[in-house]
Amino acid sequence: MSAQQRAVVPAPQILPQQVFERLAQPQGGLILLDVRSPYEWMMDGIIEGSTRIPMEELAEQLEAGAIPKDAEVIVHCAHGVRSANVGAYMLYYGWTNVRDRAGDIDRWKRSGLPVTHLASPA
Repeated sequence: MSAQQRAVVPAPQILPQQVFERLAQPQGGLILLDVRSPYEWMMDGIIEGSTRIPMEELAEQLEAGAIPKDAEVIVHCAHGVRSANVGAYMLYYGWTNVRDRAGDIDRWKRSGLPVTHLASPA
C-alpha cells in the first residue's frame, strides 16, 4: 500500500511512568525520541538515554535511516503537540511500533521522574 492510500492515525499514547519502567527493562531496544530543540534540552533537561533529534531535522534523519522502521519508538517533546505529529508521521511512513509519551516534560518531572540537566546544548 502506498503512502497516498494510508490514513493518518495518531500514535497510541503511553504514560510517563510506563515509559520510565520500559526504559529500565534490561532487554533494551527502545528508542525514546526527543524532538525538542537544543535550547529546550538545555533549559528543561533531558530524559537520560533519549535519542535527541530536533523536529526540524527529523525527516532528513529518518530518510537517512537514523531509526529503523521496525524499532520500538516512543516520541516526546515539550508540550505533546510535536510528539503527536511526529508519531502520526512515522506511522504514516511505515514505522510499525511508535507511541507518543502522554503529557509534557513538566508532567514527567511532576511525576517525580528524573531528568538530566545539560551545561550547554547537545
